Amino acid sequence: MKKKENVAFKCAFNDYGFSDKCSKKLCNYNWKNGSPWCKRQFKDKLGCYLGNDFHCMEKELFKVYSFGAGSFHMGEKAGEKVSIKDVKVGKIAFLTTLKPLTDSEGNYIKNSEKNRYFFGLLDIAELRENPDSKKKNRYNAVIGNKDTSIIINPKVKVKFWDFYENDNAKNVNYKKNWWGCRRIRYLSDEQTLAILIKLKEEYLKKNLEQSEIGKIQNLITRFQR
Repeated sequence: MKKKENVAFKCAFNDYGFSDKCSKKLCNYNWKNGSPWCKRQFKDKLGCYLGNDFHCMEKELFKVYSFGAGSFHMGEKAGEKVSIKDVKVGKIAFLTTLKPLTDSEGNYIKNSEKNRYFFGLLDIAELRENPDSKKKNRYNAVIGNKDTSIIINPKVKVKFWDFYENDNAKNVNYKKNWWGCRRIRYLSDEQTLAILIKLKEEYLKKNLEQSEIGKIQNLITRFQR
């Protein structure tokens, strides 16, 4: 069986384009329902919003074009960095999120996991080693090439679970639409190619940026070889 050398990351939703800290309203929502990082870093629901010196990976994602696996939050390994294995330079790190819905009063409410979608991809140019791992070829973060990575147009909503299922799920109900713990899922080249083709189709259908279509096509060509 071929190694799955591409990855998909689970990202908390950010309403400032993944380039600044969340709005006050979203900080409140994410503290209650979002990333475990949001919940465990602060006792107060607005701690992140009010803390000028604090930064999360989502806040800086499209400033540094990097994302990682984060750290263990509980148990014997609490505080240690989580490893990414098998990933390689030249492969793709897909960025996924789940935008909360809005109720009649304008408050954020939970969305269904089945609606998780791709909002960007990093064309992996560099790998950051995991200093907490005793094994070789273990990484904690990927860094994308800024010129060939893609911030997906918000009009395009390609769903993650249309291309992925949990191989080791103990229950058939958890094969799809259930992420569970950890930020990482691994994807084969075949899955990656299928996602890229679907992204290009959506860009063409909506008559979106030709420059972005060109980027997607270049990645498609790479994975068709």
